[in-house]
Parts: sequence; structure tokens; C-alpha cells
Amino acid sequence: MAIGQVSKTALLDPAPLVSELGSSESGAPVAPCAHSSHTRPRYNPRALGVNQCPFRHCSVDALPYSGYVHGRHPEVCPHKCKPVVGIAENETKKQTLIREAMEYQELFHHEHNSPQEVKAARVEEILGLIEKTGSYTHTFDELQHGARVAWRNAPKCGNRRVAMELNLLDKRGVNTAEEMNLACLDMLEMAATSGATKTFLTAFDPEHSLTGEGGARVWNTQLLRYAGYRQNDMSISGDPSELQFTELCQRKFGWRPPGGKEGKFDILPLILQLQPDVAPQMYEIPESYAVEVPLIHPTHHWFSELGLKWYAIPAVSNMVLSLGGLLYTGTPFSGWYADSEIVRNLTDEGRYNQLPIIAQRLGYSIADNCSLWRDAALVVLNQASPACSLPQARPERLQFWTWHAAELKTRGYSPGNWKWIIPPLAAHTSKCYTGLNKMIEYTLKPALLYAPGFKEYARAWFGPSFDRHEPPMKPALLNPYVAKLVGRIKRPTSVRQPQVLLMFATVTGNAKQLATRVKPPSSL
Repeated sequence: MAIGQVSKTALLDPAPLVSELGSSESGAPVAPCAHSSHTRPRYNPRALGVNQCPFRHCSVDALPYSGYVHGRHPEVCPHKCKPVVGIAENETKKQTLIREAMEYQELFHHEHNSPQEVKAARVEEILGLIEKTGSYTHTFDELQHGARVAWRNAPKCGNRRVAMELNLLDKRGVNTAEEMNLACLDMLEMAATSGATKTFLTAFDPEHSLTGEGGARVWNTQLLRYAGYRQNDMSISGDPSELQFTELCQRKFGWRPPGGKEGKFDILPLILQLQPDVAPQMYEIPESYAVEVPLIHPTHHWFSELGLKWYAIPAVSNMVLSLGGLLYTGTPFSGWYADSEIVRNLTDEGRYNQLPIIAQRLGYSIADNCSLWRDAALVVLNQASPACSLPQARPERLQFWTWHAAELKTRGYSPGNWKWIIPPLAAHTSKCYTGLNKMIEYTLKPALLYAPGFKEYARAWFGPSFDRHEPPMKPALLNPYVAKLVGRIKRPTSVRQPQVLLMFATVTGNAKQLATRVKPPSSL
């Protein structure tokens, strides 16, 4: 049987977990001999708080998704395990480390069908290292399998069916931020040369489990991301979601856009930090590592005039890997885009907001919501390549449906967040729309969790006022915020403003909306 594959019989075997150490042939615990040189207590899963579910999943925590645990019976597996809020609240750091380490060993050796003596020896080794150093080190196989299971447990991901194909790039032991940068570029190159058919996760050193010291950090949201710039009229050019990170790169690291000119699609630099007590460093990404694809339409030839494009490789870098009690604070990983993801990046009002522009080029009036101009523009954008050559949201979700049902049938559990998995376009046309609406989101470790983010990292290094503007403030009337406010409240005194009372009745809100648009004439 291949690694990562588990027989249905093994998964559904309800035999309780017992210690392989210190037990008699009948299974009864045996006290260590008084003359034995082995003085450390024998491994007892129950005494260490290890989850005893026969389905071998780790402890089920409701955090940070407590709002998604719903219903009168929110069981997550046939053994009726339920999410618990704050499992580790009453544990010391060492107790949590041991419990999570042992839970992962139970899972790892169960899914690899390891001989009992192999598991027993590894458990003894880990307990000894924790007792001696306060931590331990994962083997390559443990780390790679843990990263795969963390992806399999990710409730917001709709493409988890290929989680067991994730490839680990083990970069533990790098000594400089420059080595981190080269590792990130290597991953981008490997992902691109594979045609985005392979997925990779780069793991840097974790932080110490008890002291919290160490741990590499990637400040970027993704390794590839476009900059956002504030304009004089307070509008934003580029990607608005990256405005604050762009300003941080400019003010604290001296970054300037390519050629000194602000564009709509400028690749941001990497901000990498080897350890929390080591200064973060900035690295530009060479053009050859940032593969971008222009968007064109098969019939609307004017579409290319919009100059829209997107990068080919999504490489998420704002998540941490919690695995066996260890926290890997720097774990960028690559994947591939579905069509709906690029469409949302370009159309969400908080992102590039291209729908009004496309609709107007199609001849629609964006003032008339009844014309369904948003829907028409969405379809046209979705038809543009490379969207039509990417995995399509609908077949992807149908594949997820099959995978999710198989997981529940064989493994017994599979967390999920309905609103993230259901595609935003024509959602109701898939049976997933109603068939998955009772999924429960909860945290199973190994887990990929959101990192504190660049703001927290910047506050820790630069201080709490890192985001304050350092240049002197402009005179009040030159400040765009003040000028905009003055322009609104300023009224000509030479002309008497007419008093107009506009009365309306509304049920749907349309009359109210039209009434608020009416502007009285400047004079009678």
C-alpha cells in the first residue's frame, strides 16, 4: 500500500487506543520494575490527554471558527466527537506540546501502517527529547505527511482532493534571509516549470515550542502580489488590498516601483525575517520568477486594450503550519488558480473593481441595475483567457463533492466552510450548493492557520507607530482629506439655496434610492 493510503478497514476499526509500552499480553498496564534503569514514566496516551477517538483524528478545537459550529448535534465523526472551545486553555505549554506530539504520532503511524515497535521507539525518542530540550525535531517523512494532512484538514479549501500529492521542500537550517529568498525563488521556479501541475511547500525552522524563540517569517501575503498606491485624489491605483503593505515597503525599506513609475500590476518585493530578533530584509523578485499571463477574449478584441493580466502561480505565505506541537512560522506553499479566484481578484469592489469598465465597453449603462450589467461583465471576464484554460469552478466543486463524500465514508470526518467552497458564479447550478450547506468548520491539527501578519511583525520590529507617515504633514488645505471636506461644506453666500421637500413612498427601496439622487436646482 502506498504511503498516505489507508484501508477502509483500518480507518473504521473502532478498537480503542492503547499504549504499546508497559502493557501485558492481556493489555493491562504493567508497572515498571523497581530495578529498571528506565525511570521516565511509560507512555500512557490517556494520561497525556491524547484524543482517544478510534478514527484517529487529533483533538477537535472550535477556535478560531466557533461561529461555524452549528446545529443541535455538531458531531464531526461517527464517534460523535464535538468541537471544544480552547482545548489548551487549562494546559501548560509543555503539556500541550506533549499531547499534540503524541496525537500526531498516533495519526502518522496509523496512516502509514507502521509496526508497533517502530511507533513505540519513535514515541520514546520524542518524549525523551522533550524532557531534555523542551522540543523535538520532525523527520522529513513526518513533516511532509503533516503538511499534506494540514492541507487535507483545511476547511476553506475546495481542492483538497490532491492534498496527498504535496511536495515538501525542506529548508530547515537556513542561516540567512538571503538563503530564505533563494528558497522562495526556487519554489516559484519549480512550480512554474511544472506547468502549475505540482504543489510545493517550503518549510523553514519552527519556533521553539516552550520559549517561542526563533521561527522564520515571511511578511508577504503571497510571494507574488501586486502593489497598491494612494493617489492625490484619494483613489487607489493597483491592488487596494496591498496598499498598506506597499506603503510599508516604501517607507521602511526604501522600495520604489519598477522604473520609478507606479503601475497597475507592479510585483511587490519579498520581506523576509530569519528570526524575530534579526532585522527583516527586502528582496526584489526578478521578472523571470514572476510568470504573468495577459487576459484576452476570443471574440471581444477590445478586451486586450484593458491591459488586464495576472500572475500564474499563487504562493500563499501568510499561514503557519501547526504540526505535532511545533509551529512552523514560515511555510510558503504554491498551488494553482481556479477561474473564479482570478475573476474575484479583478472584480471585487475592494480589489481591482473592473466590472463597471467592462460593462461600459459592452454598451451597458451601469446606472441601471435592471440591465444585469454586472452579470454580463462577469461572464465576459470569465471567458477571457487564461481563465478558460484554468480549472473551472463548477467541475472542481463536483470533484470536491465526490472526494468529500469518500472522506466521510472512509476516514469518518472532513471539516468545511460552505461559503468558501461554493463558487461565486452560478453557485446554485451545482448540487454542492444545497448538499454541502451543513458542513461544520473546526480546527483539526495538523493545521494551516493564519499568521499574525505583517502589521504585527512590523509593530514588533519598528514599534507600535510604524504606520505613521514620517514626512511632515502638508498644509491643511493641501491635504486631500481636508480639501475634500471643505469642498463639501463650502456654500456660495450670494445665492439663496431653495428649500425643497421631496416626498416618496417605497417598499423595495427603489423610490428612496432615486429620491436621494435628486439634486435641487441652484436657483428658482
